[in-house]
Amino acid sequence: MPIQMLEETPISIKLLVKGYPLAVLNAIRRAALELCPKMAIDFVIVERNDSTLFNEVLAHRLAMIPLTSDEALDHYAPPEACAECDCRKVETGECTYEGKPCYATLYLDASADGKYKIVYTKDIISSDESIKPVYDNIPIVPLIGNQKVKLTAYARLGRGREHAKWMPATVAVVKPVLKDISVKETLCNEECQRECAEKCKEAFTMKDGKLTIKDGTTLSMVMYCIEYVCEGKGIRPVFEEDTYIFELETDGSLSARRTLKESARAIVQKLEALKRKLEEKAG
Repeated sequence: MPIQMLEETPISIKLLVKGYPLAVLNAIRRAALELCPKMAIDFVIVERNDSTLFNEVLAHRLAMIPLTSDEALDHYAPPEACAECDCRKVETGECTYEGKPCYATLYLDASADGKYKIVYTKDIISSDESIKPVYDNIPIVPLIGNQKVKLTAYARLGRGREHAKWMPATVAVVKPVLKDISVKETLCNEECQRECAEKCKEAFTMKDGKLTIKDGTTLSMVMYCIEYVCEGKGIRPVFEEDTYIFELETDGSLSARRTLKESARAIVQKLEALKRKLEEKAG
């Protein structure tokens, strides 16, 4: 069952998948949003905040900053292992699991020094060089005059089902591959088809007296033409059987390839857990 790589960048991947059930691909898509772990700030201890933002708003902004997480998946405790950690244990570094730490510490200490200043993610200092903001130019808070912000933030691995800040994937889509269109001639005769092709030249053309799609036409363009230009009229898309485009894009915290692997691994782990449960019930 072939999988063809169509495009790949550090943060995105596009695959042509043949022979796999849609349910399998959709499970991996959902796992990329809900089950694949990544690092994000979990809680913040604010020592000083003179800015116009409330502490809660500032903490929320920090939590939504994507942090590099590729190495963290191998060196930090899994999300479920850190659920019982309280703030005191985290601060003293007692939160560990099988020798792996639960939390990484990040610091922010910025002041306006009598001027107007915007604090950016590049101003955050991490205790672990492998865990830092993916992008340096995300604005956090503006300061002016003698205003200052000083805080300590603690980041851990989490999953998107717990909170959106732990979702590595920003786009996860499975699309069928368009093959052609079918036309019900009792609803749209040849004259109707020619009119449709004339109105929607970007997607349709006439071939041997029948309406057909142009090479390279996207599914979204075809559906737009069918629904809004040709007003239905018995025209329907025809798809390749068991053939799909799988697209994945991340916020940069994990590479697209790593996100895909971890998502598939999460599905396998869930299936193994289900198998054990069934065997226990049967035994």
